[in-house]
Amino acid sequence: MLYRGSDRERLGNAIWGAFGRDFLTRDGVRFMVAALTPKQWSGLIAAFGIEAGIAALEAELGVCFADGDTPRFNHRARLFALFQQAADAQDWPDLSQRLAAQGCTFERYRTMHEAATDPTLIDANPLFGPSPANPSGFAYPATRSFAKRHGHDPGDPKPAPYLGEHSEEVLAERLGLSSGAIAKLVDAGTVALSDK
Repeated sequence: MLYRGSDRERLGNAIWGAFGRDFLTRDGVRFMVAALTPKQWSGLIAAFGIEAGIAALEAELGVCFADGDTPRFNHRARLFALFQQAADAQDWPDLSQRLAAQGCTFERYRTMHEAATDPTLIDANPLFGPSPANPSGFAYPATRSFAKRHGHDPGDPKPAPYLGEHSEEVLAERLGLSSGAIAKLVDAGTVALSDK
C-alpha cells in the first residue's frame, strides 16, 4: 500500500457483537464510533441528535437498545441507517465536538496510508523505530518489542531473518549436533540453510 501510493477497497467496519461502525459526514469525513457501555450508547444518541428516531425504532421493533449489545447488534442495519442519515446532515468539526462532549468512543477514520505516514502515530511513537534493512529492500514502519523488561533497552527493530538463516546455529548450539550431523540433514533435504 505504501509503495503503491493508494489504499485497498473498503469492505466494511462493523464491530462484531456490539454497536460500532464507520460513518461519513456531510463534508466527506469518514469516522468510526463504538458503543460498548450504556454511557457510550446514550452519548452517541445525544451527539447525533437522534433521540426521537431511536424511540420510534424501539417502538417498531419492540426492543430497548439501552439493554445492551444484543439488541443493538441484532438490529445494526436499521441503526446504521439511522446514524448515517443523521451524519449526512452534519459536518465533522461540529459532530466531533458533540461526540467529545458526550464522552463517546470515536475517531476520524484513517486509511492505512494515512496511518502509516502519520507523524504522531509513527514518528513520535516510541513503539516504532527506524525501518530495518529488510530483505525486500523496502522501508516501512516497524515496531520495537512490545514487552518492557526492567533495565532492558528494546533497541531498534531488526529485519526478519531469511528462511533457514539460523538453522545451523540452532542445530549446533541448541541441539548439540556436530557439523557432520548437520551436513547429513542438509544433504537429505531435511534441513534447509539460508535462502539469502
